[in-house]
Amino acid sequence: MSTEIRSAIDFYERHPISFEIILAKLSASRGHLNDITPVELFPHDQDHYGGLDANDALAERAGIGKGTHVVDFCAGLGGPARYLAHRYGADVTGIELTPARVKGGEDLTRRVGLQDSVRVIEGNVLQVKHCFTCPIRSARWLRLFGY
Repeated sequence: MSTEIRSAIDFYERHPISFEIILAKLSASRGHLNDITPVELFPHDQDHYGGLDANDALAERAGIGKGTHVVDFCAGLGGPARYLAHRYGADVTGIELTPARVKGGEDLTRRVGLQDSVRVIEGNVLQVKHCFTCPIRSARWLRLFGY
């Protein structure tokens, strides 16, 4: 594994927005972690500039709607992926380099019941090929960085 990739993984494993912090904030605001809805999660899991307004602006420009295949590069914990699935009915594959963020994204997705329309898989976006169920050539959204 190259030094650059190891450095990126190390950075995101210590990132200030983590699976554990999101769960702690939800627990503090709700008193429990049962039956979390996607809407309750959105204020905590959008790890990019612009928040939900940016998601909506990009989704509308890309024509994302029910059944649209979406690829989210550098998906992080999958916040935008879950939002697009919940709000627009998209089928989303997120690709994320950091194993801890993939695991956290999978857990958060399951907790809000979107596991049938959202998946976050571990991978290096620089090496992505047409080898998964959501081919890049038919995707309408390619968010390249979590900024």
